[in-house]
Formats: sequence, structure tokens, C-alpha cells
Amino acid sequence: MECTGGDEVEFTKGVTIESTPSGKLIPDWLDKAIIDDEANNIVIIYPSESARQDYLLQISSKKPSLDSSKHLTIKRLVRALLTDYRQPKVLDDDSILLGLVHHECTIRANKGRFPFIHRQDNHWSLTKTQRLQKLHKELTCLPKLPIWDTDPGVEEFRKALQRIEVKSAGIHPDLMNIRLHQLLINQEAGSLPFTFNGVDGILLLNQPPEFTSIEREIFNCLAELIPVHQLSNPGRFRLGYGGAYLKDIAWCKKQSEIPTWVPPHTLSEETYEAPWLSAVGRSRQSNYHQVMVERAEHIIDATFNLLDDIGLIQDQKVIIVDAAIDSRRNNWEERLRARGILANPVESVIGEVPIIQELVYHLSLCSGLEAWSFERIRRLANSTNLTIQFGEEIIHPKNPLITPRPHIDILEKISRSFHVLGGPGAGERWLQTLANKMQHLGDFDDQASVKQEETQWWLANVIRLCNPLIDKEIPTENLIGCHSGEKLPLISKPETGFAMLESLIKCINWEYLMADDKQFNRCINAVNTLTATCFELQSLTSSDNKAKLKFIDIINMVIAKEQNSKLRIECDNVKILTPSEAFGQTADIMILAGLDSESWSMKPDNVPWLDSLTKVKLGLSNSDIKIRQARHQLRHLLNSCDSMIIIDTSLDEAATPSPPLAEWLDDVSIDAQIFTQPPKFVVQSSYSPDNNQRSWDLIEYNGKKALKLRLFSTEILEGVQYGTKSGTRGRDIRQRSGLSLRAGIIPEKLPNSKNSLAMSMELPINTERHNNQESIKSVEIGEALPWSSRDGMISYSKLNLQPGRKSAESDTREFSTWPNLGVRVNGNITSPSIDPRPLPMQHDLTPTIQSVMGNTGEVIAPKRWSPYRLQSWLKCPRQAWLADFLKLSTAEIQDEDIDNRTRGLLMHDIEAEILSKIGTPVLDQPLESSTPLYMSKLGNEESLWNTALDYIKTESPWLNRKNAVSVHRCRELIGVGPEQLQQCIEGEIELEPGGKVRNYLQASLALKQSSALVCEWRIGNDKGHQLVIEGQTDSGQNQSFMLSGRIDRVDELYLPDRVSEGRLIIIRDMKTINGPKFKDRGHRHRRAIFDELQLALYAKAWEAAYPKDRVIGVGITEVGEDTQYYVEMDTDFIALVDEQSIGNITTYTSNTYRDKQEQSPSQSNGFRAWLDERLTTAIRVINSANSGKANPTVSNNCNYCKVRRMCPTSSLEAES
Repeated sequence: MECTGGDEVEFTKGVTIESTPSGKLIPDWLDKAIIDDEANNIVIIYPSESARQDYLLQISSKKPSLDSSKHLTIKRLVRALLTDYRQPKVLDDDSILLGLVHHECTIRANKGRFPFIHRQDNHWSLTKTQRLQKLHKELTCLPKLPIWDTDPGVEEFRKALQRIEVKSAGIHPDLMNIRLHQLLINQEAGSLPFTFNGVDGILLLNQPPEFTSIEREIFNCLAELIPVHQLSNPGRFRLGYGGAYLKDIAWCKKQSEIPTWVPPHTLSEETYEAPWLSAVGRSRQSNYHQVMVERAEHIIDATFNLLDDIGLIQDQKVIIVDAAIDSRRNNWEERLRARGILANPVESVIGEVPIIQELVYHLSLCSGLEAWSFERIRRLANSTNLTIQFGEEIIHPKNPLITPRPHIDILEKISRSFHVLGGPGAGERWLQTLANKMQHLGDFDDQASVKQEETQWWLANVIRLCNPLIDKEIPTENLIGCHSGEKLPLISKPETGFAMLESLIKCINWEYLMADDKQFNRCINAVNTLTATCFELQSLTSSDNKAKLKFIDIINMVIAKEQNSKLRIECDNVKILTPSEAFGQTADIMILAGLDSESWSMKPDNVPWLDSLTKVKLGLSNSDIKIRQARHQLRHLLNSCDSMIIIDTSLDEAATPSPPLAEWLDDVSIDAQIFTQPPKFVVQSSYSPDNNQRSWDLIEYNGKKALKLRLFSTEILEGVQYGTKSGTRGRDIRQRSGLSLRAGIIPEKLPNSKNSLAMSMELPINTERHNNQESIKSVEIGEALPWSSRDGMISYSKLNLQPGRKSAESDTREFSTWPNLGVRVNGNITSPSIDPRPLPMQHDLTPTIQSVMGNTGEVIAPKRWSPYRLQSWLKCPRQAWLADFLKLSTAEIQDEDIDNRTRGLLMHDIEAEILSKIGTPVLDQPLESSTPLYMSKLGNEESLWNTALDYIKTESPWLNRKNAVSVHRCRELIGVGPEQLQQCIEGEIELEPGGKVRNYLQASLALKQSSALVCEWRIGNDKGHQLVIEGQTDSGQNQSFMLSGRIDRVDELYLPDRVSEGRLIIIRDMKTINGPKFKDRGHRHRRAIFDELQLALYAKAWEAAYPKDRVIGVGITEVGEDTQYYVEMDTDFIALVDEQSIGNITTYTSNTYRDKQEQSPSQSNGFRAWLDERLTTAIRVINSANSGKANPTVSNNCNYCKVRRMCPTSSLEAES
């Protein structure tokens, strides 16, 4: 007889169906028949592989000789029948097959076979292949491939799969059912497949809703050859309570209606209106318990608290059901391993292995929008697992000590200074920038240039190594070293991506990688799988160059599909399963731990190109299938165990129970037999109110009882309020002990070290000190905050160290209390504070607490001080110690915008270029005398503009790029965009002065009485680049220290008619700023006077080097939208200066500072007193570092501190 399938012929004579209660997949009568060898001639079909494996494991102890070939799933049956019909083997659904499918699709796309979704001249992406495959797989549930108007190319994709089947001599796994269906249709009458020889019939166990159309057709065709008897749960099928059925036929109600080959048994009396509690559940007398959690993420904690109480014994089985097991697998496995349990380990993909992830990351170095970005290059250079070295292959032609190796500081400087971002062309820009020897101011021993050449050589070899994966080849031949000028040898380019992968694998530090867990490390297996699969896939798809797959696509396919070997050790007592995996299994205790709405979603899967209307047209509309399956699975689970524990997330509004579970909870809310007692295995002390360390709270509501997880709570013991943490893990015990210690209660476990206790006390102690410290707002108007208040301070945020203009001009130097921390002039204005920093450490603490608060007990000061280092230690000793002394700061992340330091350095360099053109020394000894800029050979705006523009053309290549950042910054700097700048470079147009540069030039020409003596003067004398600076301590004792650094610019007050031995000096420092707004003008200058040490130290250093000179002014040059030269002037010399001839003159110091021991009225020079005070502050910093003090100081800088994650105290600024 020939089977035609479809709806043309009714297949009913070979199919029968009967009711079986929910909760037990294998009924007792069938289980007995299997044990008694009465079911040997029956093929049993299970709903899932997990259910099959579970039953075979259970029955193996009772019947070791069981023939497992008679126990199949639908997929196993299809494969067996295909083998019987001598069909080719079914291909493995792995990365090889996906690669072949993608390659075939690429060939067809290039020929225009997918016109609706692909333009012929574009690249066919792997994503399109995967989307088409997902759509095709959805359609394979139909016996015939449908035709519809918006078909994106499924028919052509089917042809591609069939072509692969011919090439591979196999059957694609998505076409198994289609192929078998065709074979059954053409089956000759009376001919049985080998699998059914000697078989009386097929027993189809209960299946969740529902069979696909193709599955129904297959079983109906089989029913013409061999009888099919189906066991199905009764219930409302449209709601999902009833099991799937093959045909809508009458169910067997009498024993006579049961096929004779089915073992004799009593028919179930369950009907269509069967309640959720089946006969199996009633016979078990199952107990149901409710456990409540406040947040869905607490379900794992609640589950393991229950497991701790269960106390597993042999042959006891516990199933934990979690619908989101994939996202929580690591958490489950980690917590189970801590208890010595390996629960159902699964085969993970090799892409989850860390070394594979690192290899893939480095293979992507040259592709994408982040290609050759600084972050990617830095990660490659800093990798500990993989070290790329070329020193053994190539030798420097001139100096063998120079080797190809990366220097992160060089790469970071270039990335910042030349704005080298990732993306197309970035690799070539790196090489071009590194090829030019950078002018390092002060680099007299060529050390930086050597490091630059080593970095240049290393990066060129890395580019050659990545050559197979680079879209546009980067020229590296004829590489000339930027320092030596020699042609550098390079490695040979790998010919293929696979050769590049092998080169990277050779660089893996296997000893380091496997030092700790060699016996359990899966890195080697993963790498072997990756290389073998990539080689095979590349060889299979390399025949057609036009459709050749990208190697990075091959890599991504392999790591996403290939499985890593799983552990063979497994615990049978505890299983963690999804609802579909748990369906069909039974247990002693079952915990529904992850059935909230977020974990167990009922939303239908999205299928590409299939909207709701199209699904209806194609007969695929089944939007409620997930909730129907979930209801069916849940009903089985509720009847499949002796003790059922439901972890209820109703208290979490963001993750309430999933709809099927919520429906059941609502149904049983009026059932007086449900949720009446806590689980028997949970000891009463675990929820007794008398136990302050209890894990649960017993809640009673509406006649029901539930356990509520109690992770953290507040208790009162003998009038002392304290917090406590529940749990039995080591971390729980340690946290509980710590909380007890804080409350002064005897801890459960003593601390390992008293330092760990002291560290935890830092924040509370500093918080109390921060809250209690005096503030300027606490004093009356007309009163001063006394200097002694600094002893109790930990923060200077509320002190006025960066005053506004009105505050800085307030005259408080005659105030009787001096020094002070500010005078409250009126309700809104307070005078500037005399700098109290570094703030002292709290002295009434124990030595242990002091040690963790920053008292290191050893000298932590650098050998030589610079203004930058002193300012860093002044701002916060802890930050300076961690970041500058211990070098523990976090890696810098490059911004899309051009770095502020780069823009500021450009203006510095323009100034140095202009001054060098008029004869001003740069990084050299100063002139004896000079003339103002307006009197020089470049004494007009046009000449200065051309000089500045020539420098910009050669030294700022990032300005003429076309990206938005460069356009904005170019217009800001010179008033035109990159296109006009490029035209100017090519000689097509001339640019008129404009932008920030023009404003700077105009301000510089206005300095009629200021002439530059030196630019970038290196502090020092003939004996070296450092000077001894002398000052006084707070107690008035003389002390000296070594100072080094560079001064941006030193000017002389230009008085041609003045005759004197010494020069009158003005120290200038340039700062590039944003804006500023009108009210903020001069802010950066005032900050340098009151908050910083730099200008005062520069002044003292110059006077130490040139004793006959006198510094009469210091100031900041604010370069923003306009340029303002500020000079804080010694009032004794103001009469010598014409208005605005040296810049904007301020006299803030004369209103605030006086000699320390001087009484009011004061006659001292305020400017000189300020210099002395700044020097005293610097000495205070040095002495604090010499005494080992690295205590934290709270300020606004905490929000931007590089080491704030290592400093508990930094949170105080965020809170304030």
C-alpha cells in the first residue's frame, strides 16, 4: 500500500489513544511489563532525550539487559528509519555544516539568487545565512514548502541545502523529517523497516502540545505499517492540559478497545475535566510548600538554604527546575561545586573558554570600527596569556640591543598627541606617526627615541602578522627606523588566516596558563578543536575565490557551534533542569526555583520575515503554544514528586511568577490542603523567632504557612541594635562575624587578621570625622575659621582655595587671627583660605588603624621633587602614593575628542616656535636681556600667523582629517575647517588669521613691556637639572629640598632706561581652557595663586638660580576663546608698569598674605609673603611624605580620581 500523506487520506485504523494520569511518564503497568520482559516487542517513544536517559538509568538497576534500541525519541526514531532505508548519514549540526551552508549561500547570492534581500555587488553576511536558516527550520514543520509573495528566498535556500547534501553525501538535520516523509509515502505495502522487524507496535508516551504537521504525517504513515498506540494526559487541550495527539479520534474507554499487543492493564478513569492533581499525585500524597523571596535574584540563595537542610542520602533524588538555567548556569555550578556536587554537566561551546576568547579578540585587531585602536593594541601588548615576540627571528642591523617590543607609554602618547583612533586607515596612521622621530623636549639621551623605534618595529611586524585579515593592505616594506635610520628586517607575511592563527597559538604561555589547574584545564582541547575545525572548514570552502569565506567569519562560526568536552563525573542525586528537560522525570523532592516571568517567558519566538499575518496564511499561527506547553509541563511537575517546593517571587514586582505558575497559585489559594506547613526537613530552629541567625521567617496568611528567605535583618540583643546575615557558606559566616564585631558581640568566627578589621573601620571613622569637621559657615560674620581647625579635617572641599574675583579681592590680611582658614566677610563672601594641606592624620587612633589609614611607617617620598609631584601629594597623599609611587592607577581610556593635553601642548609648541624664530632660547640658558615681541622681526600679526600656520601644517596632522571632532577643533583653533586647511597646505589658497591662534597672537603683541628671556627653561644650574630650594617649616626652622621641572616662559620687565644689576622677572605659565564664561575669567589664574604651588616654586627656583634677579610677578596665560595674560604683581613695582602693558594685573596676595609672625598692622610685602607661604606648604608636603603619611583627603577631585576604587573614603565626596 502507498502512503500519500496530507489531508487526502484518513489514517485512523492504525492509531489508538488512551488516557494516562499526569505525573508519571511510564505508568506502573508499563514499567512492570518492561521488567518482566513483556514489552520487548514494543518500540517506546519518549518526549525528550532527558526523559529517556532518566528512565534508562532508573531501570538499569532492575533490568541491566534492557535493549535500549527499543526506547527512542522522535529524533532517534527518524534517524533509525533513515538508516533502515539505506539513506546517507545525517550530518552533524556543527560549525562545519554551517560553514558549508554559508559558503553555498554566498555563491548563490553572488549569482543574484536572493534578489529580495541582497544586492548582487554587496557582501553576503553570515547573519543573513543564519536568519534564512532559522526561517527555513520553522517551515520544515510543514510537509511541503509553502509559496508566498514575500518569500525572501527559502526555496533557493532549500536548494542550497540539497546541494550540500549531494556534496557531503549526507542529509541535512533540518531535512531529516522531510526525507523520511517522502520515503514513507513511497513505501511499498507490506515492507517493514528493519527497526520494526519483530515489533508488535509503537507506544507513544505522553507528549506536551503539540506535534508538528510533518510529525503527524510521519506517524500516520507509520500507522499504516505498524500499529501506534498513544498515551496522553487528559484535560482541556486548547489550554494545554491535555497531551499532544496524532489524530482527533475517540479515546479507548474499554479494555477491548486497547490493542492486544499492549500489556494488559486497568484503564485510567481520568477524563477531559481532570483537575490539576492527578491520580498519581493523590497516590503519592505529595506535600506542597511555599518559599517566598523578595527579589528574583535571591532564588539561588533560597534553593541552597533548602539543600543545606535536606541532607542528601543515597538514592534520594532532588530536581531543581530553572527555566533560565543558561543565564545562571555558572552560579548554579559554582555553588554546587562548593558542596562537592557536579550536577548534570553540559557540553559548553569552546567560545566560553577564556584563551579562545582572547585569541578571537586579537584576531579582530585589524577589523571593525575599532581596528588598530589603542585599547586593542594595548591589550595585545599587555597580555600575560599570549606574548608576541619577534626578537628570535629578526635582529637589528645596527644595534642588537634594540628589539621589536611595544612600549605602552609611547603608544599612549602618540594616540593622545596625534589623535590616532581605531577604524579604517588607523594601522597606516600608526606607522606614519611612529616613522617620524618625535621631538621630546628634554630627551637628551635618546632613550625615548629608542623606545619609539622598538615600538615602530614591533607594530610593523604585528601588521604583517595580521596581513591575511586586513581588508586593505598596509605597506610595511622598506621600514626605516625612526631613531637609527636603518632599514629594519621584518617577518614574512602569513599566507592565510589559519597560518596567522597558528602563529598566535605558538605565542601562548602554556605554563602560566595551566599553572593552577592543569588537570582540569580545558584550554588545550579547545585550542585543538578550534585549529582542526578551522583547517577543515577553510579547506572545504576555499575552492571558489569569489565566494571564499572570511576567516574571521569561520572563527566566529566555530567558537559558537563547536562543543568542548564535558566532565564525565556526574551526581545523580541533584539535577538542575529546565521545565522541558524535567518533563517526564520524577523525584523525591522538586524545587521550582526559576519560574518567574523573566526566566520563563511565554512570548512566542521571533522568526525572521514571518509576521503574524504571514504565519496565519502559511498555517503556522500558534501564538499560544508556549503557554500551552508550560501548563502541560507544570501539571506534570506538580504530580511527579513526593515533596514540591515552589519558590514564589510574587513580592518582586519586576519578576512575578510566570503565567502558568501564577494561575496555579491563584487556583490553590482557596485549597486548605496546600501550603499548610513548612517542609519537614527544615528544622524548626531555622525559622524560630528566638534564633537571631535564622535563615527563614515563618509567614502565616489566609490559613497558609510559607517560609520567607531572610538574607539580612536587624536584630536587638540586650538593647544593642545590630545587623545579621543568614546562610551557611563561608562568606556568610564571615559577614555575620563582621557584623557581630561591629556591634560588640562575640563573633561566630574570629578574623584572620586584625588589619582586615581595621580596613573596614576606615570609612565609618572618616565619615564621622567628615561630618564633624568645622566649616566656614559655622563661624559668625566678621570671624575667621582658626588654623587649629585643620587638625580635625579630612576634607578641604568647603574651604575657599579657588576663590571668585570678589572673594580674592577681599582685604583680610590685617585680621588678628593669621594664618586662618578663611574669614566670613558677609553672608555670601568668604575670604580665601590659607592652604592647610596636607591635612594631618587623626592621632588618637590605634597603630593598626593608622597603618591602614595611610601611616606606612617608611619614607615614601620621591628622591627629587617637581611642582607636579608636590601638587599631587598636596591634593591627596593617598592618591599620589598609589598612582605615582606604587603606579597602581587604572589604564587610561582614549576619548573620541582630542585630548585636552594635546590641545594645550599644541599652543605651547606654537609659542615655543614663535619665540625660537625671534632668537629666544628654548630648553637652553636664558638671554641676558631681550625686547618685546612687537619689536622683533615677527612684530606683526601676519608674520606671526604664517609662522604658527607653518608649524600647524607639519606638526598637527589630525587637524586636516574629515571627522566631526577634527572639523570642530580645526575651526576652533584657526577659524576654518579641514578642507580649507588642506587647500592651504597644497598652496591653493591663503588663510586669513582666525580662531584661537589669532586671539593668542593679538594678545601677545599687546605685551609692550614684557620680553621673553627663555622658553621651557629647565630648572637647574651648570651642575645639573635641579636646584636646592630653601624655605621654612611651620615652626620657623630652615629646610631645603631638591626641585626639578620646566618653566613655560620667563619674561623680563622691559624698561630700556632702567640701569640695575638684576632683572625684574615675570614667570608665566600657559593653560588652555574651555570658554571661559565672562564671570569665570581669571579663575584659572586665581586657582594657581591660592590652590597650587607651581608659580611660587618657579619664582623661588629662578631666584635661586639667578640671585641678582627679582621675581616681581607670576601669572597664568588663559588661552580659550580669547587669550588673557594675567600677572599677580608685587605692589612695590606696579608704578613701573603701564596699564595692560604686561597683561591683566592682579594684587590678590597683597590683600591676603603677610609674614607669619607679623602682628597687625602689617608692613610686609604681601607678594613675598605669599611666596614664603607656598614654600612652607611645599615643605609640609615633603615632610609628610618623608614620615610615611599617605592618608586620604576628601575633595571634589575624588570624583575623577584614578584610584578611587581602591579608596573607601572617596565615597564621602559623592555623598556630600
